Amino acid sequence: MKSLILLLVIILSPSIYGQTNFNWDKVDSISKNKNEIYSTTKMFISQTWNSAQDVIQNDDKDAGMILLKGLSVQSLFFQGNNHTWTFSYTVKFLMKDNKYRIIIE
Repeated sequence: MKSLILLLVIILSPSIYGQTNFNWDKVDSISKNKNEIYSTTKMFISQTWNSAQDVIQNDDKDAGMILLKGLSVQSLFFQGNNHTWTFSYTVKFLMKDNKYRIIIE
């Protein structure tokens, strides 16, 4: 019986502590044309990220799309140990006249 419980703990442990994927999607309407939304988005990116040129992977004004890829490192010192978590993420800004979409993965 003990070996069965130990086997279940070993099998289920990776699924309990593994990183899960996160997806967030937002679509909204706004009273601006595509160029105004694009410039507002570029301003937001430059104010939010320390080095916007490092995270921007694709920037296509004509198609109305900006793709960002970044890495977030979080650390916590707890009980004499330094714990560090690393999260990679992708942010897509899609825009057209009077509409925009933001996808975070």
